[in-house]
Amino acid sequence: MNILFVCTGNTCRSPMAEAIAKSIFPEDKYNIMSAGLSVTENEPASENAILAAKKLGFDLKEHRATQITQNLVKEADIIFAMTIGHKQAIANAFNSLGVPVFTLAEYAGHGEEDIIDPYGCDLEIYEKCITKLKQYITETADIITK
Repeated sequence: MNILFVCTGNTCRSPMAEAIAKSIFPEDKYNIMSAGLSVTENEPASENAILAAKKLGFDLKEHRATQITQNLVKEADIIFAMTIGHKQAIANAFNSLGVPVFTLAEYAGHGEEDIIDPYGCDLEIYEKCITKLKQYITETADIITK
């Protein structure tokens, strides 16, 4: 199963989500990817994303931002957006491909909650973000892997 996480720039939330998901989902059955809606190609993860991830044992140093494309969406079996706005933008741009799109919070059972963009914030905000991502991805994995 191919899972795609999407945020705005693919330098904070979705790469952290990708790293967390790769540690939770069995790699022989799941291919985890991330992308952004408005990306500077090959931009590294933000410094605070790298630091917050490192505190939880994840390494984002090699991550480079990837723009969401029709081909990437076609590869995905399910897409998890970080916000309602992201979900709507993905649906508007790629609806004809028929890939199911959810916000991560929605799929994990937390309703219409956005995962706030920590970009430009201090490390504490990134740590709160990655903690929430880990919780929601763990809950999502419990649903998907049943």
